[in-house]
Amino acid sequence: MKLLSIGAAALTLSGISVASETDYSSFDKDIEALVSGQVAAAGPHIAGYLQVLYQNSGDIMVGGNDLGGFEIPRARVSFTGEHGEYGYKVQVDAARSTDILLDAYIDIPVSNVSARAGMFKAGISRGGQLSSSKLFFINRSQIADLFDNRDTGVMLSGDFDQLGWMLTLHNGADMQGDELRVSGRIEFDVMGNGIGNVEGAFGGPDEMTGTVALALYDDGSVNDGTGTLVEAHMATGEFSFGAEILDADVGGIAGAPGGSALPGDSTAFSVYGTYMLTPDQWEIGLRFQDFDDTNDTTIIDLGVNRYIDGHGLKYSFGYSTIDSDAGDADLLQAMLQLSF
Repeated sequence: MKLLSIGAAALTLSGISVASETDYSSFDKDIEALVSGQVAAAGPHIAGYLQVLYQNSGDIMVGGNDLGGFEIPRARVSFTGEHGEYGYKVQVDAARSTDILLDAYIDIPVSNVSARAGMFKAGISRGGQLSSSKLFFINRSQIADLFDNRDTGVMLSGDFDQLGWMLTLHNGADMQGDELRVSGRIEFDVMGNGIGNVEGAFGGPDEMTGTVALALYDDGSVNDGTGTLVEAHMATGEFSFGAEILDADVGGIAGAPGGSALPGDSTAFSVYGTYMLTPDQWEIGLRFQDFDDTNDTTIIDLGVNRYIDGHGLKYSFGYSTIDSDAGDADLLQAMLQLSF
């Protein structure tokens, strides 16, 4: 019996000795990595969201029939992480049949300045830069939709107290030709810490916050392909409102593939407001858009959101009425969104 006890004790001590040796070995490897200058990589962190949308309209035709069916507008997965002080993001959309790759960029550490290289959105429109998972209205405004496209290039950005700026160089319309699309944005937080990265009032502070911005762009490969965008956005946790005005030169804006376009020598604008009926549960909003096109097109959007878990799990309902010389239309929408 004593022999068994001694044997068990010996095995126990042996196990402790082995574990201790392994721990010290791992610690030694960490020290060696630091001494040799190796940089640890963190990640990737995986996240994404899925949207299921139903649309109905007796004025919009699809395949010879009135619009009335379901679709998956977005099924996105993103991979983010760091390698030392460098960050990265790769985002894909499985709902697309082409151009599945969306974002693919590296964030570069530069003293007092943020630098980015790869494929990403230009720093022009706030609505265009917002994630489609953080929108109040099911569809972006036409102005924001114009700047919802990605391109390959570099961007510098920085903040000085209440002032922020972005400077973007993208390939532009001629792709890898020698003409670049240059855009710049300056924004100023006139109240609080600024407007944040959510459309609407959800998650807003008790006190009013607000941001005004001015953006300029010039696509060198498009004759007179310049424009000016002015924005103002305000929000609390109870309500939000804002406006955006885009003045395009005669070159107009082609916009994102399959998205909206703006004719040349035009000035489009949109105004919106939202109100939280029940704090962080029910929110209602209204938006008016004027395209300033040859058909005198205007759109009125009414939206209602039911937040189950913020923008991570929500139901969105929308009604849009389009008034145009090319033909009027009404559109009903209902969407379920889940983030992970």
